[in-house]
Amino acid sequence: MSKKALLVGINYLKSNKYRLSSPINDINIVRDFLIHYCNFQRDDIIMLSDSPKIKEAGSFFNITKYLKSFGDLDKDDFLFIYFSGHKSRYIDNDKKVKDEIFLPQDWNINQLTSDYLKNYLLKYNCRTFVMFDCCNAKVDCKFKYNYNAKKMELVENLKLNNEKNDIILLTSGGINSNSYETFLENNLINNEKNKFYGELTIFFLQILKNYLEIKLTFTDLKYENLVELINEYLFELEENNNKTVSYILKHNILKNTNIIPYISMSNKKSIKNKFFYNSKNDENEELEEQNTLNVLKRKTVTSLSYKYLRLKRKHDYILKINNNLEERNNKLLTIVSGNLKYNFGMVNR
Repeated sequence: MSKKALLVGINYLKSNKYRLSSPINDINIVRDFLIHYCNFQRDDIIMLSDSPKIKEAGSFFNITKYLKSFGDLDKDDFLFIYFSGHKSRYIDNDKKVKDEIFLPQDWNINQLTSDYLKNYLLKYNCRTFVMFDCCNAKVDCKFKYNYNAKKMELVENLKLNNEKNDIILLTSGGINSNSYETFLENNLINNEKNKFYGELTIFFLQILKNYLEIKLTFTDLKYENLVELINEYLFELEENNNKTVSYILKHNILKNTNIIPYISMSNKKSIKNKFFYNSKNDENEELEEQNTLNVLKRKTVTSLSYKYLRLKRKHDYILKINNNLEERNNKLLTIVSGNLKYNFGMVNR
């Protein structure tokens, strides 16, 4: 069993017009979070970027190379794919959106379309979590089930067939489309200071870190709980609330009222899965739960059988005493009847 991750962050350093400040910081902080809080091994995390400090470029070729390599993973494995950078749209001749595009490092030559990515995702046998942080613009891979975390609504795309794959996609729209990056003097994940981060990325990581501070592990966190957790920090607190001072202070740090997160799934059952668990983990837990129930059933049956045996023995003992008493009573009646006949010359009929 292994956990693999592909992190792609492009700052577009060679472009004065499209240059960003956060994606390189984003993949660094996501890597630290995966290692320190999600039990990922450093060697299992692939980082692609236009940063001079990162070995492999975030080119279309490199992204495709690693997307192909994940085809060997199975249900014992878990795959995390993350993109931070610019998103665009491919418009057809009728001025309709034909597909959505992530711009890799060599964006002027090649673009990574959502359909191209989805084609690889549907071939994977492992559970896959995909995250896009792209200019507060929702990236849609056209999965059947979509949660709007702000409205807490589930929308089902009836035009799509139910896909058997286990894919979860987190992306975000925004109220202010011009807002994408946020500056933090300090973050809650690592020791980096005075950095820009993608709004969705830092929001997502910090609420998960806060969750861990309370719950200690992700063991009980299902994706449906994750939607609720995200929703909790998308609004201002009401003035008349019963929250503690510490909760109010933490909420003010974590909240983001601008973003509109979406969680999309290829399979409706995915919402019941546990966060960052592979499908084998779930199967083992279900098996353990069934075994526990079977043990309890056996204990219950054994206990009931023992109680029944005790009650039967008690019943048999009482029945035996009752028979003895009946025999004794019959003998006494016989004696009494004989004495009455002798003493009074009467015959009992």
